[in-house]
Amino acid sequence: MVANRVAYLDAELRRLQNRVAQREERQRDFSDHQSTALQLLRSGGALEDFAVMQQKLGTTQASVAEIDGRIRLLRELRDRKAKVKSDELDLIARTSADLDERFDRRAGIIFWFGQILEQMYGEQADLKVVLGRTGIQFRTRLPRAGSSGVDKMAIFAYDLAITEDLSAQSRGPRFLIHDSTMFDGVDERQVAQAISIAAESSTAWAFQYLVTLNSDAVPIAELAEVTSRRVV
Repeated sequence: MVANRVAYLDAELRRLQNRVAQREERQRDFSDHQSTALQLLRSGGALEDFAVMQQKLGTTQASVAEIDGRIRLLRELRDRKAKVKSDELDLIARTSADLDERFDRRAGIIFWFGQILEQMYGEQADLKVVLGRTGIQFRTRLPRAGSSGVDKMAIFAYDLAITEDLSAQSRGPRFLIHDSTMFDGVDERQVAQAISIAAESSTAWAFQYLVTLNSDAVPIAELAEVTSRRVV
């Protein structure tokens, strides 16, 4: 898109330059006419003809000045486009280098993300962090893809994996909070699994996990079953 814009600006610049050349040629013609008129004046010619020609000359000069201004503006726009493109390429290069430097940490977070969802659904999940034209993008391969409940549990797993990573480095707020909307549309068994996994993780990594649920939305029976299986 930037290349098309630059090509358009170059074509517009050439068109305007041609117009300037034509105007300059016309201005030379007017100058010749002015010289002729001055000779007529000196020889007693019509003063009215001279005034008309002088007015036309002023109009032409104003038009040339306007075209010159448009040419300068187009050149500035072209230079700005080139600068934006250069900055974009520089940002992509720096972001790519930053992703490479953080590969080990990213790999650990991705591993825990997959482990959490596999514990919940018994199927493998994957998270990829890639660099696209609009910046860093997250791409996931989830069990039962397309389910709104699974999509929310993917967010849960990502939040938990990030919190574990920060806590392992003694960084971050050392707590994670989810409200009830995190579990909207999620099966009660998966809600119980998620709460149980978060409880174990918070104990293992020394952070607090807080969840706000209405009392009638807490899957007490499922939570007790999941907890007993984990204890066994």
